[in-house]
Amino acid sequence: MGYVSTDMRAAMATADWTQIDTKLAEFLVEFGKVQGALSGLNATPTELNGLDLSAVGAASKIKKVALPIVAATTETDTTLILPAKSIIKNAFLLVATPEATGGTKTITLGIKAVDADGLLKATSVAAAGLLTGTLLNTGQTLGALLCQDESGAGVLVPEPYVCAAAATITYSLGSNDFEELVAYAIIEYIEIA
Repeated sequence: MGYVSTDMRAAMATADWTQIDTKLAEFLVEFGKVQGALSGLNATPTELNGLDLSAVGAASKIKKVALPIVAATTETDTTLILPAKSIIKNAFLLVATPEATGGTKTITLGIKAVDADGLLKATSVAAAGLLTGTLLNTGQTLGALLCQDESGAGVLVPEPYVCAAAATITYSLGSNDFEELVAYAIIEYIEIA
């Protein structure tokens, strides 16, 4: 036995070993329960996070994709493709470095072959920050795919978009002379099994 202090020896000599044995037995029972639970977790990280679609039927996800500068104002594909039956809940722009040079410092987000500005339209990227669409009459930027006219009188309300087929997320720059912009599209959606 290694070094044991005089105080520790005295404590051990006067200890109630029955009580210690009981507490140790209780600990081992609880530890066994935890160990048993952990041994049943032969799962992938996705399953551990509750995202196994075959088990839960749907998973809420958020994807982020860089928007490279292109010398065009035409619709450009991102690398983000959502599977059919996905439900798009929201779209955001994260502007890490704002655009200073471009003549029209805006970006639109949409879905290829559906609506080029259906997620966000003409959203300013002249300042850094996390941007979301708005339904304000003075500057609506939430795309038509994410809102509906609830009464037929032009009163728009948010509404998720259901992807009938696989959906490629696209973006368009406001002008073809961007130089500084570093930005990301962020899409919040539910993937259905």
